[in-house]
Amino acid sequence: FRLESDVFTIQKGAADDGFNDLAVGAKWHMFEGGNGIPSTSLLVHLGLPTGKDSLSGNEVEPSAKLLADFDLPYGFSLGTNIGADLPAGPQNTVRFLYAAALAHDITGPQGRFGAFVETAGAVPFQNDLPDEHQIDFGITFLATPDIQLDLASQVGLNSDTPDLGIGAGFSIRL
Repeated sequence: FRLESDVFTIQKGAADDGFNDLAVGAKWHMFEGGNGIPSTSLLVHLGLPTGKDSLSGNEVEPSAKLLADFDLPYGFSLGTNIGADLPAGPQNTVRFLYAAALAHDITGPQGRFGAFVETAGAVPFQNDLPDEHQIDFGITFLATPDIQLDLASQVGLNSDTPDLGIGAGFSIRL
């Protein structure tokens, strides 16, 4: 079970603070990896219109992603995902989603703190709509073996992506 939201966004110098829409979701771990085979999961979310009007999609926004995670040497891991979403708005078109994140356990193999850097984006299937591309970086804290907290910052890589964002996440394994 997952909850996440971008808390603060800056676009083209205009700041608007407050909560964006809250996303609720679930991650189904399909199979464990090993020996060069990735651990694979399915992640689904519903963006709920809970945010400030100026930061909200004002409709339920579904998304689904297939995740593949690879264990790398020296405490590193590589997480990749591809998927699709259907954002609200006048264009209301399906977008292809991608991400690749390099993570490292910053407190040893059995540690509770981690750090990551990620590139991610959304590309609409309709050609005349803008792409969004960003780089994220952040930290994770494993509060218990089944509860993780995340704090991240996003930086837009093109003019159609918010210039800066700060997000938080909460995940619990049931």
